[in-house]
Amino acid sequence: RRRFEQERDGAGVRVRVAAPEGPDRPAARDLILRLEGASPRRVLVDGAELARLTPGDERGSGWRQVEGAVWVRLRDRFTPVEVRAEF
Repeated sequence: RRRFEQERDGAGVRVRVAAPEGPDRPAARDLILRLEGASPRRVLVDGAELARLTPGDERGSGWRQVEGAVWVRLRDRFTPVEVRAEF
């Protein structure tokens, strides 16, 4: 089980992802977050700026704007993480 919390304010959107509960861990994977209605100037993961992906780039961590939403992809480290899209 895993908890996700989202907050939105005038400066952006913040998503907090908790570490998984319990001892089981799936195989290595990416976390993919979709932030509706966001048009950020930058996206941060734990305070570090995340690269903006180019169309067709399906590998690695980063973010892209698609049809009124922001898609954020990052490696799942199975630890708490905070993603912030700044307007």
